[in-house]
Amino acid sequence: MEISIQNIKENSRFYNYLIKLGINININSNIKLILNKKKIKLYDTQNPKLGNFYIDFTNKKISYRINNRKKESLIQAIKIKNNPYPNVLDMTAGLGRDSFILAASGCHVLMLERNPIIFILLNNALHRAYKNPKIGKWVKSRIKFFFESSFNISNISFTVKPEVIYIDPMYCIKKRKSNPKKDMQFLNKIIKNKDQDSNKLIFIARNINCKKIVVKRPLNGSYIGNIKTKNSIFSKKHRFDIYQPILKK
Repeated sequence: MEISIQNIKENSRFYNYLIKLGINININSNIKLILNKKKIKLYDTQNPKLGNFYIDFTNKKISYRINNRKKESLIQAIKIKNNPYPNVLDMTAGLGRDSFILAASGCHVLMLERNPIIFILLNNALHRAYKNPKIGKWVKSRIKFFFESSFNISNISFTVKPEVIYIDPMYCIKKRKSNPKKDMQFLNKIIKNKDQDSNKLIFIARNINCKKIVVKRPLNGSYIGNIKTKNSIFSKKHRFDIYQPILKK
């Protein structure tokens, strides 16, 4: 994936940061990264109607989910016996929304993300959240974030061992009359080979010493790795499949 940077001469430090992360810079790319007032955004010059895209943990949708978190199927799927707020390892951080809701509920979450562009957007959103007087304190204390592939899990030194592992693989969007939401349109452009290696994650996760593994899937989607489970929790649009580890605590 190649991107361009707006005002590249004025953002030399940002440019060097992107290079260190392994991002290919091409001034002719239609996908632009914009650094504006401490906020990092994406913009698609071929689809200007989409506008800018960035991750924000203080918007109304996130606030609504936090205020109504007791109704979240995600929360019900994650909780373990005698501990509704376990330590969670999110192997596929993505836009970070589910992990943010878990942290808002009281869980301590370690997020991993391997895509450098998503990492930059999510890292920027977290740092903005740190400075928010209403949420900054618990965001900083409950969320840890690393630029790392879950396939290199052995590189991570856990200060606190995860009790629950969460996987939300990127899946292909079926063709439909209306366009996907803005965030999914940008993700489709950024992430290549989506879901093609996610099936391997369940095998890695089940060999980690934890209480259980939770996998988020579309409501009528296939099981990850074709491994069926009878233990699932449902929401209107998604299914949370619950698996037991091979190496169980």
